[in-house]
Amino acid sequence: LDEPAQVLREWQPFKMQKRITELYDEVFIYGDRAIYDAVAAYQFPPALADKTRFVGYVFNPEHKQSLENFERPFPPRSKRTKPVVLATTGGGEDGFRTLENFILASANAPWRGFVVTGPLMPDAQLTALQKLAVKNGVSYRNFVPHLSALFAEVDALVCMGGYNTLVEAAALGVPTVCVPRVTPRTEQLIRAEAFAKLGLLQCAHPDQLSADSLREKISRALQTDPRKLLARSQRMLNFDGAMSAAQSLLALANTKTEPTIPAPTSTP
Repeated sequence: LDEPAQVLREWQPFKMQKRITELYDEVFIYGDRAIYDAVAAYQFPPALADKTRFVGYVFNPEHKQSLENFERPFPPRSKRTKPVVLATTGGGEDGFRTLENFILASANAPWRGFVVTGPLMPDAQLTALQKLAVKNGVSYRNFVPHLSALFAEVDALVCMGGYNTLVEAAALGVPTVCVPRVTPRTEQLIRAEAFAKLGLLQCAHPDQLSADSLREKISRALQTDPRKLLARSQRMLNFDGAMSAAQSLLALANTKTEPTIPAPTSTP
């Protein structure tokens, strides 16, 4: 959610831990307690901790059919002369600086850069990035539907720290450089640093970002063996969160009985 001190400040006036305990039969957390212990971080009381389940991460793979009519901006692996590096910042509303540095890092680099700006980037920033991409020989798109279906086809990924993006990259074994959002919430930074500690990605703090530093991290990512990375992520993370949650919900539903509704009384 955010750094613990901030969450506790926001929850305190509403006694959120007490309310959650009273209102819910169980609490599912789509993650792993060993990676981020929300129970401890957000000071769950014993009664709430007892009904909290860490069910694993949710991975929803995009099918190859999603790209059937999509003209790829890069050749297939068998015909590449350079590795392909994809940079995306989700909607793009706050991704300009990351993508600008990526384009500069990709100029005359031993890889081929591909940028997806996102549909929410302001027009002036879109125009500036498009000109910069053309100047530096970087492929450019405003928007690609089902973008994560391309993750398995690139040699490295530069992205922000959103839940879906990082889980999808880890589940596919994609060498990743993450530049997380740090305002107004540190949720992405917490996640990126946790995954970095597991050796699943490299984390680049946006306040320390430059074209040179990003270029160095991308070069390091391209030296990573995707097969070994995939084996590590499968060993470290459980990607069956959706199924685990569904099974737990069914089990919970089967233990609950519907309240008895009195039969209507007939009027004389």
